[in-house]
Amino acid sequence: MRSCDKNFAVTRNCDAVGTKEATWKEFFKISCPKDSNTGRLYGLPKIHKDNTPLRPVLSALGTLNHGLGKALTNMLLDVIERKNMVRDPFSFVEELRTLPKSFCDYRMVLFDISSLYTNVPLDETIEIILKNLYETRTTAPTIQRDDMKQLLIFVTKNTPFLHIKLFTKNL
Repeated sequence: MRSCDKNFAVTRNCDAVGTKEATWKEFFKISCPKDSNTGRLYGLPKIHKDNTPLRPVLSALGTLNHGLGKALTNMLLDVIERKNMVRDPFSFVEELRTLPKSFCDYRMVLFDISSLYTNVPLDETIEIILKNLYETRTTAPTIQRDDMKQLLIFVTKNTPFLHIKLFTKNL
């Protein structure tokens, strides 16, 4: 499917889902594609590791589903348990400084996990998100579960990108 055809198909799907609920107007304003550049895959060196492997980075700015990804991210922010998250190293140090003196007897252990994010089972992750949104919460989103699943699949598995002049997409 050509880029402009795919762009039209996504816009049509956004419009179809968006008309189901008026409250989703802002969501679909953000999520529907305005342009369709190809994503770029590149690597950043992990200079702290032996043989300096590359950390894969997929830049999806301006891609067909970039807006949809942003809209879903905003929607899923309250699903994430932030009490165990650290924004950056500086906030981590600040949190350590606020610990009571009794924590001085503890040791911090770092487990080095290689290729963590490239090995996350995507289908299972989507099911966990859906279960959290629709089964464990007191109020489910107004968007239908099947629609949400299709949007999550589309935004995570259908991002075409270029890497060393080769065109591919996530699978």
